[in-house]
Order: sequence, then structure tokens, then C-alpha cells
Amino acid sequence: PQIPWNDVLSASGLTGLKSAAFACRQSHDGLQINFFLSAPESSRRGIFKIIAPVAKDANPPAFVPADVVRFSRWRLDGQKSWTEIQKMLAEISPGALGYLNSFIAIANANAQQKDPDFDLRKNLIGNLGDDIISYQKAPAKNLPPDSAPALLLLGANNPDQMVLAIKSLAQLLPAQGNAAADRDFLGKKIYTIPLPAQRAAGAANASPRLLYFAANNGYVALTADLSMLEEFLRSNQGQDKSLRDTPGLAAAMQRVGGAGNGLFCYQNQRKTMRAVFDALKNAAGQSGAANPLARLLPGGIGGNNFGGWADFSLLPDYDTVAKYFYFSVYGGGATADGIYFKVFAPRPPQLN
Repeated sequence: PQIPWNDVLSASGLTGLKSAAFACRQSHDGLQINFFLSAPESSRRGIFKIIAPVAKDANPPAFVPADVVRFSRWRLDGQKSWTEIQKMLAEISPGALGYLNSFIAIANANAQQKDPDFDLRKNLIGNLGDDIISYQKAPAKNLPPDSAPALLLLGANNPDQMVLAIKSLAQLLPAQGNAAADRDFLGKKIYTIPLPAQRAAGAANASPRLLYFAANNGYVALTADLSMLEEFLRSNQGQDKSLRDTPGLAAAMQRVGGAGNGLFCYQNQRKTMRAVFDALKNAAGQSGAANPLARLLPGGIGGNNFGGWADFSLLPDYDTVAKYFYFSVYGGGATADGIYFKVFAPRPPQLN
């Protein structure tokens, strides 16, 4: 059916945005960027109601290791978000909400053949909490940045019930090959789901992939990298260093309003830029599918024409320019007047 764009804009809440403000300031301490979206709480709806963080702790938990290169924690109320999504669909098209309800009914019917007590709304949606955490480590040497191992954590009221719901839901998807058997690890059950195979640049055949997930510490953890999940499951045993102990991080947090307003993110640009430099240098002289950047850049930039306008083999050794990179943080929150985001990139210590 034809998309009713007026209804889409109204239901999404975009028509309730009064204004947007942006400020950028460079000082000796670093770069500060502030955003503010004027979407009053009294009339906030749709997207703005969903993304508005709940004013709760968004600090990196102690189990997040110090060697991560990206971290984010967003305190979103899963139950309210689900309710708002249903409202949006109903306003855009009652039929769209009907399709969603039909899908849930089909999922229930299939899962109840094995478990008569299964209820997708109760077991999955009803267990959505108010905490979403993700973090990522640097990719292995000579691999493109998008191959970096990452972990997603969903806060859940009953994580064990939620993982079983995910497993039941996955059985409705088209078969992608044989999954590895579920297994026990340190008293926790690790479940697997086959994902569509992905062909790496220059590879003749696509490589099979698996999604691993498990419940631990009040979260459901999902990742395509088994070592990331095992590390998270071992976090109860303690670790030497945590991200929250990173030198300079506490001071940088204060420049974005702290981490108690529901949103906090961190990026180690010194490490992420090393991966970018390596990828660009490896791409130099390669063309077509053999170019490791072919699937990352649009319009043939990563193909045969890539070397026609830039020669990245001339990039300096990264260690000689690493001092110009450091880390950045951003935080956010919601007030009665709107939603704000603050970014701060401290001056690299080696430049002082």
C-alpha cells in the first residue's frame, strides 16, 4: 500500500521537534561538541520518546575489559519503547500492526508445538529491561575494521527465559546450515544460531557464521565471536583491569555531564585509527574483490578505481603519528525541554 507520509511524520514524533541546536568549541583541553533537540516532554512521542534515556547509571560496568576500543551504554526502557513502537505502527497503518501481531501469533504457534507454555510477548518482550550495552575490541592485525569482535548485552528481567525465547524465535528463520551444538561453559549454557554466510574480500567461498548467546549477570549476551562471549561469562571470576579505570576517563566524563543521565559512550581513537591505517595500507595496490575495503566503500571506490585518486601506501608508519590520537566520550540525557548529547575529545597528553 502507498505510504502515508503525513501519518509517518506525525506518528514518528518528528513534527513535535521544535528546534535543534549545535555548538562546537576547541580549547587547549580538547574539543567539546554539544547538541540539543527541543522536544518537550509534555508532547514528546514516537522516536523521541523511544530514544530519550532513562536517568540511570550508564557507567561502564566492572566486567567491561580495559582493552575495548568502543563502548556504549544506553538506558532505554524496553517496555515503554515496545508500547511506543506499537502506537507508531497503529497510527501509520492499522494493517502494519496487524501484520506484527500475526507474526507473533505464528511464532507462538510454532514454539508451542514443543513448549505449550511458550508466549513470545511474555518470554521475550515482557523480559525487556532498561539497559543496552555494547562494546568492541580492535580487529586482528591486517583485517578490515568491520571484522572487529563485538558483544551486545540486553538487560533482561529474566535472562534465562529470554534466551530460550530467542532460540525458539530463531527456529522460524530460513535454515542457514547446521549450527554447532549448544554447550555448557562455567555452568552457563551457550546457544548458537546459524547466520547467513559471508564472503570475505578475495575469498573464493563464503565462510559460515554463528550467533552465540547466553544469559549472565542479568543480561542476555549476543555475539558472532565466541571468545567475546566466553570472556563475558568469565567476568564473575574477576579481571586485572577494567575500562572504568582508564586514566583520564573520569575527568572526561565530567565534561559530558557524567554517566548518570542514561547515556554514555567511549571510543579509543588511538587504537581504532591503527586498524584504519593498516586497512588502507593493505588496500594499496589491490583492486576488485581482493581489496579489503571493497565491501566498505561505495560506488567502486574500493574496486578497480580505488588507486586512481589516492595512494595509501604513502601513509606514514602509524607509530609516528599515534600521538595525535587519543580517545573521545559522549553522554546524553533527557530534560523536560528536550534531549541533549555532549561529545568531548580531550587533548592527547603527548601534545602537551
